Amino acid sequence: MRVGICLTVKNEEDLILRNIRHHLDTQGVDVIFVFDNNSTDRTPALVQGLKDPRVILAQTPEEWGYRQDLMYTTGVRHLVNKFGCDWAIPTDADEFWVSNRHGTTRAVLEQVPEGIEVTAAHCWHLRETEGDDPGETDFMKRLRYGFLSESRRLIIHKSLVNRIQMLTTGGHELFLHQRYQPLSATLDPDDLVRYHYNYINVERARYRYTTKGEGYLKSLGEKWLQADSNVSRHARRMYLAIREGRFEEEYRTRIAFYGDRLQKAVEKGNLVQLPLPPTPPGDHS
Repeated sequence: MRVGICLTVKNEEDLILRNIRHHLDTQGVDVIFVFDNNSTDRTPALVQGLKDPRVILAQTPEEWGYRQDLMYTTGVRHLVNKFGCDWAIPTDADEFWVSNRHGTTRAVLEQVPEGIEVTAAHCWHLRETEGDDPGETDFMKRLRYGFLSESRRLIIHKSLVNRIQMLTTGGHELFLHQRYQPLSATLDPDDLVRYHYNYINVERARYRYTTKGEGYLKSLGEKWLQADSNVSRHARRMYLAIREGRFEEEYRTRIAFYGDRLQKAVEKGNLVQLPLPPTPPGDHS
């Protein structure tokens, strides 16, 4: 069995090597198809510098703009049709797949019953908290809490990939060319989960929403900012907050867990105190 990851990236030099090495070295992944969305930092150079035949780098056509749905759909098809993968996992650079029960992602997928064409896994969103050591430069060592999200990421079996018309942005849903109900299963969080580092602190969140917003504007124009647009409403709200100079307030209200809100989340069981799995291996620069 071959397992592949389609990794969509844009300006991820702080995470890209850590992500690749984690999945190749500890999760039994056979091939990683890196779809770079015209990064302006060192991301492409770092990937090329690996000189690893298991890692394939491709550039998004500039006319696509920020179209993660196209990147995921194209990448998943390539993993199956060109690289012979049995399972294809759409993933972002700030997402790390881990199995607490079985040890590796491969071991989990090897146990999926025959006939299942798509599986889904839940997500831990990770947070920093106030009072952490500001001198610690490795953000993973500053993490104190994680929030188990109901947001699921799909994992596509080779038997389904050529029926897909489009994977949605985020990889949470798929549309098929014809009316067809694939056999699916949702994995237990102890079997397989992805750890998501996108909102770890206010500055990284600001950076990511700025990048996302600019990408959507390039793809969709100013109409994306209109209230009746259904495309990534959360990203639009946060991007508008950046433009209007109120991002830190919006971040603390909608994303961060501080003070009484943090304590209430812990009491309700919505938030768990770390430790989570150890820091993945790789370049921490």
